[in-house]
Amino acid sequence: MSNLQDLILTGATKTIWQKYCGFIDLSLKEFMEIQERLLYEQIELLDQSKLGEILFANNKPKSIDEFRTNVPLTTYEFYAEFFNNRDEGILPEKPQYWICTTWKGGTHPYKWAPYTKSMLRE
Repeated sequence: MSNLQDLILTGATKTIWQKYCGFIDLSLKEFMEIQERLLYEQIELLDQSKLGEILFANNKPKSIDEFRTNVPLTTYEFYAEFFNNRDEGILPEKPQYWICTTWKGGTHPYKWAPYTKSMLRE
């Protein structure tokens, strides 16, 4: 797949639109189907990690309703113990980088976030 710079240089405006803004043309049903598929992909990825064990309480959700009912809403504070120590063992994928940002709130002066190869690619 071409990168954005190549697409711009070749004037491939239709391809650029489809790749980066095509979701705007989707119906609500089509958009929600994509979101549901992406959630299931994340559930599968998380289920094979220590973080997934914690979030799912060893009971992987099999539906969106199960996910909503059984997986707790979290904030950075939930992950801070793992992320601030840059604990790669808890994650489903080894980070390529750990990104540090300032954080306005919580009890920690910095907020660490893991970035994987796939995240960077996207």
